[in-house]
Amino acid sequence: MITSLGILGGLILVIGAAWPVHKVSHPIKSTKNWLYAIGAVILTIFAYLDYKYNGAPFFFVILELYIIFASVLMFSDTDDRIDTALLSLGGLGMIVWSLYLFEDSTTIIFILGLCGIGIGYALDTGTRKRNTVLFFASLLLTIFSYLSGAWVFFWLNAFFALFSGYHALKLKNENKALRN
Repeated sequence: MITSLGILGGLILVIGAAWPVHKVSHPIKSTKNWLYAIGAVILTIFAYLDYKYNGAPFFFVILELYIIFASVLMFSDTDDRIDTALLSLGGLGMIVWSLYLFEDSTTIIFILGLCGIGIGYALDTGTRKRNTVLFFASLLLTIFSYLSGAWVFFWLNAFFALFSGYHALKLKNENKALRN
């Protein structure tokens, strides 16, 4: 039952990552953003239940709480500089929390991925910068998930990295074509 919840949340996030990138007048009008936010809420519940009943790493609860914070900023459509500052402060708090729970050197990989995902979420929708940050952060979280044996998060982040990387390359090529 718990794993099914994780798979559902992961599928919603992967669909969000695969969803075509479109510029929108406000982030709240983006289907992609709604899929990200809904998936994050479901994965927060999953991560907590997986931690409580299956002994999964608590780090994924921290990650999902941070992503919910990033989603709130994303929907509020604040300036990227403000988002980055607030997420850096939030990220610093999460880093301190993670270091308090420090298990081994893989915690560093988690922390870097956590900060990258949060910043990537809050960046302007439909940009190459956003997708590039999400790509690299997801790669780090894929590595952490693999090392932790957290297979729902491994596959989620692997697919998320794949689709974010695809959209970043597609936007790069579109921008190149527009300049020519």
